[in-house]
Amino acid sequence: MCEEPTGLQTVTIGVVLAGGEARRMGHDKRLLRLAGSTLLERNVSVLRAVFPRVVVSVRRDRPLPSTAPPGVEILFDELTGSPLAAIATALSRYQAPLFVLAADMAFATPSAIEKVLSAYSDVDVALPIVGQHLEPLHAVYGPRCLGPSRGLLAEGRHSILDLLPLVRVARVPFVESAPFLNVNTPSDWRAVRRLAEEEQARSGEEQTGEPLRDR
Repeated sequence: MCEEPTGLQTVTIGVVLAGGEARRMGHDKRLLRLAGSTLLERNVSVLRAVFPRVVVSVRRDRPLPSTAPPGVEILFDELTGSPLAAIATALSRYQAPLFVLAADMAFATPSAIEKVLSAYSDVDVALPIVGQHLEPLHAVYGPRCLGPSRGLLAEGRHSILDLLPLVRVARVPFVESAPFLNVNTPSDWRAVRRLAEEEQARSGEEQTGEPLRDR
């Protein structure tokens, strides 16, 4: 008996959701810099390491800045107001399973993405779960999600969590929450920067065998 293919074979498009308004942050989160790259650049780079086709989803009233990564495909949302609307637009456009990643996730990795992809088989959604917390903006959405998504949006319901009971879902357990950390507020950004600095310090110690503070 042949095994069902997984998302590692069937998902070829990665979509960065970059249309949020960033009300709580106060300025464009896509342009926040971490280790020399903007969050948008980092996430486009991560998706390019996994998928042959990378798309950036934006609102028409919030186009990509001039500093956006070159060569990305731009998709303007047909509907505005939520990530669910952006996902519905992308599913309508490409008629294929998509991996979706929020632009403000600071530490996404190819390995975490591939773990989610490996669970996408004979389901409509595959998404991480850390403890009891689901991560719907680091997930695969299949074409069968389009109809239910449109139905929810027509009712004025924009929560992705409302979609999940309507489709087949694979929940992928993760122990570490770091790959899913996102930036909604200035305090979130400070925490992300601290974590990045700590990781850089650990990396430096591993390379030299000495604590950085003693050198």
